[in-house]
Amino acid sequence: MTGGSMSAVLGLDALASTRIRGLPTIAFLGIALAYIAVSILIGYWAGRVARRKGHDFGIFLTTGFIISLCGLVPGMLVVIIAYAIGPRTRPATSSPGQMPAGSQPQPPPPPGPQ
Repeated sequence: MTGGSMSAVLGLDALASTRIRGLPTIAFLGIALAYIAVSILIGYWAGRVARRKGHDFGIFLTTGFIISLCGLVPGMLVVIIAYAIGPRTRPATSSPGQMPAGSQPQPPPPPGPQ
């Protein structure tokens, strides 16, 4: 289940960074439908395993679907928030670990008690 959730998040990552004819809403709807499809598949898988073990298929289908949504929705929100506050808000000249232009590093403190 973790592998399926991770691939769904990576799929969201790839689609969220592209624009479809300038309409990111269409991409978001496609991603949401993909998440629902993955959740249904996870619920179906849980139901099949339950049926093989002699339990009720419908209860485990519903439980698997709801639990997978509880994991996929936060994953989707994390990626959306990461893009909202991501690299587009940084100045074009800075990169991770690089000091902003015009700033000097702080000198080390003098030795001894302070």
